Amino acid sequence: PCQYTKVFLACDTYKQNSIKAGEREARGESNRYFLTSPDMKVPYDFLHNGENKEMLFNLIQQAIVDGKSSLKGRTIFFSNKRDCMMINEDQAIFVPSLSCNHEEADTKLVALVFAANVRQGDSVMVWSPSGDSDILALFIVHNFGDITIYIDNGTGKSRKIINVTSSELSADEKVALIGLHAFSGNDYVSSSSSSSSSSS
Repeated sequence: PCQYTKVFLACDTYKQNSIKAGEREARGESNRYFLTSPDMKVPYDFLHNGENKEMLFNLIQQAIVDGKSSLKGRTIFFSNKRDCMMINEDQAIFVPSLSCNHEEADTKLVALVFAANVRQGDSVMVWSPSGDSDILALFIVHNFGDITIYIDNGTGKSRKIINVTSSELSADEKVALIGLHAFSGNDYVSSSSSSSSSSS
């Protein structure tokens, strides 16, 4: 397998006055909990609360910083809320040029890849359970040119790796799909041929 030297981790941001609030409330809400130790058991609905998720993101970030000596040449860019921290074996520092006010991790990830100066000929692997990432990866392909982008989607037997670069969509279709998705939520394109007949 290819050895990636840069890893980007993007976290959702949960704002009180967000237009996403209604959608998130429809999924269900839970109480606010506090994690006091790594061994603490959490209730099944722990992740139904945005503040709980943000607390978890902070703990993950701190765990990576504490264990940075084991990164073995990798650099991790951890985007949490507005800030982005660059973590490698030697240091953990905030990178102001990678700060981002996006709420959704999907679009935040695109912004990070753009800002990270990906070179022509590089390969990018995107892992996300969200179908939105497939659409946004097409956007990256369209704008970056000669890079290869893969989507690692699913788990277990349903896990698959998709080479987005091999998409047969035209450049115009890729751009149009981004707009369609933004306004409608649609995340697919279908094409088919059919014949029709009439009778009297």
